[in-house]
Amino acid sequence: MTSEMLDGIRVLALFLILIGIVIEIVFLRALQNVLERCAPPNRAMSPGHVWLTLIPVFSLFWQFLMISRIAESLRREFA
Repeated sequence: MTSEMLDGIRVLALFLILIGIVIEIVFLRALQNVLERCAPPNRAMSPGHVWLTLIPVFSLFWQFLMISRIAESLRREFA
C-alpha cells in the first residue's frame, strides 16, 4: 500500500469514529429526555447519569445498569 492509501484509510476511519460518537451523543440525549419527562419520585436514576456511558471501560458495566434503571423508571411512570 502506498502512503496516500494509508492516509485515506486513516481519514475514513476518523470520519466513521466521529459519526459514531455523534450518533451515541444523540442517543444519550434522547435517554436523558426520557428520564427528564418521568416524575422525580418515579426515577430510578438521575437523567444526567446517562452521560457516564461515555467513560470507555466503565461503560461496559454501566450500559446494562442504566438500561435496567431506565426500564424501572418507565415501569413506575406508567403504573
